[in-house]
Amino acid sequence: MKNHEKIISKKQEKFLNEVQANLEQNDHDFSNVLSLALEKLGIHFFSYVHLETHPEIINESMIIGNYPKEWVEIYINKKLIKKDPVIKNTSVTTAPFFWNEAKNIAGNEIFNTSQKFGIHQGFTIPIHEPGNAFGSMHFASDNKNTSFKSLINDNINLLIAISFMANLNRPRKIKNKNKNNYHLTDREKECLFWVSKGKTYSEISIILGITERTIKFHTKNIIEKFDSVNIKQAITIALRLNIL
Repeated sequence: MKNHEKIISKKQEKFLNEVQANLEQNDHDFSNVLSLALEKLGIHFFSYVHLETHPEIINESMIIGNYPKEWVEIYINKKLIKKDPVIKNTSVTTAPFFWNEAKNIAGNEIFNTSQKFGIHQGFTIPIHEPGNAFGSMHFASDNKNTSFKSLINDNINLLIAISFMANLNRPRKIKNKNKNNYHLTDREKECLFWVSKGKTYSEISIILGITERTIKFHTKNIIEKFDSVNIKQAITIALRLNIL
């Protein structure tokens, strides 16, 4: 897409301030706040997605929006997010893009299915965070909307701002948790520390004077306590909560 450096008007600034205030005050109504805001810009379909890791090895995902319910159920139940070319492209770029610019989108089974529910074209704004986590805002339309691209380009600055607001104010399961919610034993903390430093089980066994089997046992417990799929994600959560 083309670069846009348009100055936001006072009216647009007021609009963004209202969106921000509504997101902050209505955590439980996240989707409706965004739906109403985007409707004012002429955008009828949107989806906010947040992933804690790479799409192919997803541990935790969040999908919120107003896409047709039947399509969302198919997408979630079949775990299509793991092979969605739009999400895969989002994971490796920070640049906003129209879906037809994404690799392997043409003829893709997911895209063909989405068209049956009125999702024919779209635009995505990636929002990458420290570590492996990233969010993204997806704006979509049917094939009858021939002005979709110009609509996006005309409002690109507003859409980017709204996307970052959405990511910042997204509902979070973890936001009410702190390190006191995770009760690690002293030995588990030691194992977690050395694993985070890149040490192998063999090296840690020498450092701590215990067997590799014991270290694997503690590691398994850590993963379960952090509700993670692997130790790497447990480390990410521990760093976020200042446990390490």
